Amino acid sequence: DMGLGPKKARGGKGKKGDRLVPYGKLRNIYFHCEKLLESLMKDALAKLYFNVPVDPIALGIPHYTQIITEPMDLGTLKRRLENEYYDDVPQFHADLNLIWDNATHFNPPGTDVHESAKVLKESTDKRIKKLP
Repeated sequence: DMGLGPKKARGGKGKKGDRLVPYGKLRNIYFHCEKLLESLMKDALAKLYFNVPVDPIALGIPHYTQIITEPMDLGTLKRRLENEYYDDVPQFHADLNLIWDNATHFNPPGTDVHESAKVLKESTDKRIKKLP
């Protein structure tokens, strides 16, 4: 199970060296996650919709925050990774999935955002599975 539900509280139960950080046991996987995010953020669809937080006022969707209670975007994910927020890949993957799940939940099927999120979820799921 890749932990599909969002993590409410940060784990922090792992020993210092066993967390998703750029040193210690998981450093190799950390750099893979970093590369995955970097290439993802260069994707045309990601640039359009997912690199920065949704701005409900600018986008004219003030009700967004009532429907999406845990917003997430790739920029926030990148900052969290760099700030050593994640204990493991499933936590990182859960936040990544939160982006796609929020987008498909809020935007109806057939809309650009919904369909883009589905495409990106499929490709990122495959890439996460291939992590060493």
